[in-house]
Amino acid sequence: MISLPFRRLILICFCFISFNCSRTTDESTVVLKLDGEDWGIYFNDSADLLNPEFNPNNLDITTVPNNLRNLNKTYRGSIWIRKSFEITTEQHQKSLALQLGKVYQSDEVFVNGVLIGKNNSAFGKNPEEYSFGRPRIYPIPHDLLLEGENVLIIKIDSSLSTSAGIITGPIRIVTYEEAINGNLYDSLVELIFVGFYLFIALFFFINFFNLRENKEYLSFSVLALIFSGYELCKNEVRFLIFNHFAILNS
Repeated sequence: MISLPFRRLILICFCFISFNCSRTTDESTVVLKLDGEDWGIYFNDSADLLNPEFNPNNLDITTVPNNLRNLNKTYRGSIWIRKSFEITTEQHQKSLALQLGKVYQSDEVFVNGVLIGKNNSAFGKNPEEYSFGRPRIYPIPHDLLLEGENVLIIKIDSSLSTSAGIITGPIRIVTYEEAINGNLYDSLVELIFVGFYLFIALFFFINFFNLRENKEYLSFSVLALIFSGYELCKNEVRFLIFNHFAILNS
């Protein structure tokens, strides 16, 4: 059994992390939030949606972020989603980027019919890099955006039988600096939780080493270690670390 003082310690640490890891965002850095229930969707391999003469009123409406595979489980071709948005004169003067959550499996993003990126890495480097299940940041060329109405179209392809689409948020247009800083901050917060579970793993292992008859301590330690490893494998910071060592070895 876990001692009562330690259970209280875990609860206190968890509450502290939860309440102190929130990040306030300056409203001036978030230009538009694009998630919602007003996205048009098109199941077709053709690029008809990019044709200026295409009638968007013919599209079905869906919610994004969403697992689009659930809308048509037998379909395995390209999935297109479309949304119009407006940019004010003040917003048009900023250096903007499209920020997407985790995408399964690959994507191509068009603004006003022009490709601005595909399979982009989360930190804005190596734009042709395949980025399975990772967040996206796509800088939007200033001369491509119009003051007034603009059209965002995303083509999504997935070979997965259970997942396709933008699975998580955020989906928004922000300043490029905010997009980079936001992703980095989220990754660092996740690392705090990884460290917390590593601490739990170490605690149970030490207790098992001192009290061999309590074999459940070893089980708890292994489970906490596996979970922390799993969370670390999903964290974006690992790519920065790998890239750093790659530069040193080059």
